[in-house]
Amino acid sequence: MKPIVNLDQIPPNAKFIDARFRHGPSDAAKNLYLEEHIPGAIFVDLETQLSGAKDGTNGRHPMPLASEVEELFSRFGIDEATHVVAYDDQDHAGAARLWLLLQWLGHRKVQVLNGGLKAWKETGRPLESGPSTPSEPKTFLRAPPLVTILSKNQLSGQLLVDARAPERFRGEVEPLDPYAGHIPGAKNLFYKSLLDPEGKFIPEEEIKSRVGFSHPVFYCGSGVTAAVLLIAARQVGIDASIYAGSWSEWCQLPAAPIEVGPEKTEAGGLGMKGKNLTPSKDPLHGKTLESILTELVDFYGWEQLGNMITIRCFQLDPSMKSSLNFLRKTPWARKKVEDLYLHMKSSL
Repeated sequence: MKPIVNLDQIPPNAKFIDARFRHGPSDAAKNLYLEEHIPGAIFVDLETQLSGAKDGTNGRHPMPLASEVEELFSRFGIDEATHVVAYDDQDHAGAARLWLLLQWLGHRKVQVLNGGLKAWKETGRPLESGPSTPSEPKTFLRAPPLVTILSKNQLSGQLLVDARAPERFRGEVEPLDPYAGHIPGAKNLFYKSLLDPEGKFIPEEEIKSRVGFSHPVFYCGSGVTAAVLLIAARQVGIDASIYAGSWSEWCQLPAAPIEVGPEKTEAGGLGMKGKNLTPSKDPLHGKTLESILTELVDFYGWEQLGNMITIRCFQLDPSMKSSLNFLRKTPWARKKVEDLYLHMKSSL
């Protein structure tokens, strides 16, 4: 069964699940659901029901325990005969996460509504508000997985494809995670590049031309939008898998390398040297990062320097230990501090 379903292809007995997701207040998506949703649709919360417990190192949306999801789907009234149609109201990310978990537990009859709630509303189909009538529980039985989900220890030698926006991939901005950049050797394919202006998936021939990788492993910020790429690949018969921990897990691993800038054109990957960020003529004259930061503190003082280094998730601390750790793992931030140091030296 292909993972994407159009409105005119939905079977009459489909069970709709509303997987809308919002960053911010925990009840934002649920409130939107209560205002209007497809009749009979059940709301599922990505943060609390489609994600596992966080331990500070396993990313923003870690995979839940299989037993927990199995129990959830049983409560939703899903068994092996249930045809699930997942939808959301933005870019298929929440719906794709639900599809991923059902496929992970071996459920074949699950699809994502192409265009989501917007497509439903534009054709004048009915809506309802308030909570839906609870489903009669059924027994959801786990089966062999239909998707491959990799851990951080299974990435060596894999072709990694980053689903985030190009500016996040290059490490120019990072609105959600403590470090910017990408996994060394990764390619970049923004998941929204596979959607048209109406929020529907582009034609299959175009998907094939853009997802032109052999056995890619998709990742994103937290394992959610990467599932949109996985759905698109599966739709056109491309064998792919997903690294669920994604960037929010990878960037916090103590020894994990980080790369910034555009993707490489030459062969590369994990275990190979990343981009050389050191110029051939070193204007810093071999200064260590610790000595650079010390001189900056001595020259500007703690308070003024803290105001000058406007880097998200970076704070000066008296011991400088956490400051140095952050700068060592974040090349673009280190470059900003080094540029500030060179400016200071040129003004003396």
